[in-house]
Amino acid sequence: MKTRSEQYKRLEFTLGAFTDLGRHAVEAHEFSSAARSILYLLLGSVGVPRGALLGCDADGRLYPAAVKGMPPGSLREMEAAELRAPFRADIEELARCPEWMPPGDRRLPAPLRALAAEWGMAGILPLVVHGQLAGALLAGTRLNGRPPGEHERGALETLGPYAAMLLQQHALVEQLRAAVQENLRLCESLADTYFDTVQAFSTAIDAKDIYTRGHSLRVARYSSGMAARLGMQEKSGTGIRIGAYLHDIGKIVLDRTLLNKAGTLDAKERREMASHPLVGDQVLSAVHFPWPEVRAVVRSHHERMDGKGYPDGLAGAAIPLPARILAVADAFDAMTSERAYREPAPPHDALRELVECSGEQFDPGVVRTFLEQCRSEVEQAGGDGAPRKPGGLRVFTKLLRRTGDSLTTSTIDRLLRILGPVPIPQPA
Repeated sequence: MKTRSEQYKRLEFTLGAFTDLGRHAVEAHEFSSAARSILYLLLGSVGVPRGALLGCDADGRLYPAAVKGMPPGSLREMEAAELRAPFRADIEELARCPEWMPPGDRRLPAPLRALAAEWGMAGILPLVVHGQLAGALLAGTRLNGRPPGEHERGALETLGPYAAMLLQQHALVEQLRAAVQENLRLCESLADTYFDTVQAFSTAIDAKDIYTRGHSLRVARYSSGMAARLGMQEKSGTGIRIGAYLHDIGKIVLDRTLLNKAGTLDAKERREMASHPLVGDQVLSAVHFPWPEVRAVVRSHHERMDGKGYPDGLAGAAIPLPARILAVADAFDAMTSERAYREPAPPHDALRELVECSGEQFDPGVVRTFLEQCRSEVEQAGGDGAPRKPGGLRVFTKLLRRTGDSLTTSTIDRLLRILGPVPIPQPA
């Protein structure tokens, strides 16, 4: 028989172990092992070889956190038991009774009494924190076959609050994780709605010009693809995508007859047309976007590397990188789309035009990125007789199919050699 001093030493050891366990219990991937250690320490402190530790979730459901000395599969059986059914009234009653209870105590929920009887438990200790049930300890008989005595029950009631706090910490973390997931889901839903709204608005912008329907959506796909290929952060890529949707918003104020004029524009009409980036920037100045790329794209997508663009005459690296990206995507889609004053250019001719205008009008590094992006799509779609790869048909190869252009990877490789080595595009 152990002396009182030995029992105190065991309790002291157990309390110290609980202190070490505290920092692990709040981490989900640590909780199962922490719960098992908690149970082993509780039962070990009073010499009980069998038992179970139950937690209580936010819905008032008890769930098995750990078992000791039970038959294989018992944890799974507990998880499938009626114990998972909510019985909030009984839970509230348990929270008012943080004391040892025999398994037949009528204050215990019926499923819990049935479980204790089935597994031959000697008693149940509700684990309570600040008047709320955090879980319960089911303890079997001692090694001598007798139920825990008064001293053992007192020891468990002393240690119970420590276990209860660890279970409550885990429950709070789970609630927080669920709240974060729900917020993320709501944010994703809001973002989807936002993108749908902006896309619809861009469609309305393009609809003013019968020749540019779908233009902004295609430019957005080209631009976001280049941003990703350049390794830009996801947030920047999103800003470029939104900017692409809205890059022609300034055309909303232009006369429809001007946008659809078949002949050459006169000097006054050219000035009016060239005003749309500045007008667009002014329209968006009252909108507080979380992406600075949006207004940069709208204002500067007609700037040129040689400084001869508009509205600010920026040159080289002074032009924001998002605007340099969009300038290439915008020009390519404009060249390959039908206009009132000309037929669409074949994609291979449009790519050659981008190469020939690199350094003067376009950033050579952005042009190289676009060529590489196009080559990748052609290769994935089975260009040059290569086997087609899953997911290969995207916006550029859809264009090739629609126009019947027989562009191959070899043709793009020749354009890349003509372009030659160029520096990687850098932000302004």
